[in-house]
Amino acid sequence: MSFAPPLALCVALAICAPSSAVAQADTTNPERLRGVQVLRGAVATDAGFHVQTILTRPAGTTRRLPAIYFIQWLSCDPVSLTPTDSGGWTLMLRGLIERSGLVVMRTEKPGLGGSGGPPCDQLGYDTDLAAHRAALRVLRTSPWVHPDSIIIYGASMGGTMAPLLARDLSPLGVIVWGTTGYSWRDHLLALDARVLRFRGVPNATVEAVLPVHRRFHDAYLVERRNPPDLTRGTAAFDSAWRRMIGTEATNQYGRPFAFHQQAHHANWVAAWPAIKSPVLVAYGEYDWIMAPDEHLRIRELVTDPSRVAVLARPRTDHHFTVFQSQADAFAERGGRPDSTVIDAILDWVTQLRKVR
Repeated sequence: MSFAPPLALCVALAICAPSSAVAQADTTNPERLRGVQVLRGAVATDAGFHVQTILTRPAGTTRRLPAIYFIQWLSCDPVSLTPTDSGGWTLMLRGLIERSGLVVMRTEKPGLGGSGGPPCDQLGYDTDLAAHRAALRVLRTSPWVHPDSIIIYGASMGGTMAPLLARDLSPLGVIVWGTTGYSWRDHLLALDARVLRFRGVPNATVEAVLPVHRRFHDAYLVERRNPPDLTRGTAAFDSAWRRMIGTEATNQYGRPFAFHQQAHHANWVAAWPAIKSPVLVAYGEYDWIMAPDEHLRIRELVTDPSRVAVLARPRTDHHFTVFQSQADAFAERGGRPDSTVIDAILDWVTQLRKVR
């Protein structure tokens, strides 16, 4: 059974749609979360549609609490949890929600779950970012939350959005996991080289083809020219595109070419020096998607490196999974979820609150 909250609560939360979509306390608990109260709502975006938000807080709590705003990955996978999933991402998110003792907010991407808008796989980086910006504005008005005690936690692609949002918000803290301090062009170029080497391509061959990849990414991302136009009639570019991962005729990693072009021009690299909040840079030692050096670059970008804590999880990959070797991590062979990584992250949150 669920109920629509009174109008005063809708106004206070700023998450009620103008018609039938209203904020609702979720007593059905489809995610099977333990010990938390759930409120689902709809946030109006500047694009004219609503995205679904999921707020949780410890059950029985009535006072305002600090909050963690979680920003998810690149793919069009929903951020809602599947009860039967025991993978690394799910264990991390469940631990964040059930053990943090704080309000936690998630936002479904446009076109996914209860969110409106065009299909996710047709939308760009700027649309995803705008949805999170709108949701954060709402979070600051929630009667559940201390508006000056919000921690932004960006994971994977969400970690590139975290500094862009934090620059405007001045949050209590910023957490990133499995992300990059490189530009999107530089990240994809570095990823191309890593993938080739993990596939066993001789280093001399890798170094020989990288200049072509560099020119391709310059044209694709910096100049905003789409891959089909670049590969048509240009054998070197066609070969480069075929060597990359996640490539399709109309997209890369399931997102349109415009998504990646907008990501490059979002320029999160320039946002990091403006962040004055404490930062936790967390990553897995065996993350081959976003490598350790891409994380450590963030510490160099922040104006005061003493504000940056680094958490490196041994033998852990991008997906919170532990492997016996780097080769196993690349092949996704024989891993087990790292169920304790969230404890290390929450330890930093606890220390941050003590200092505050």
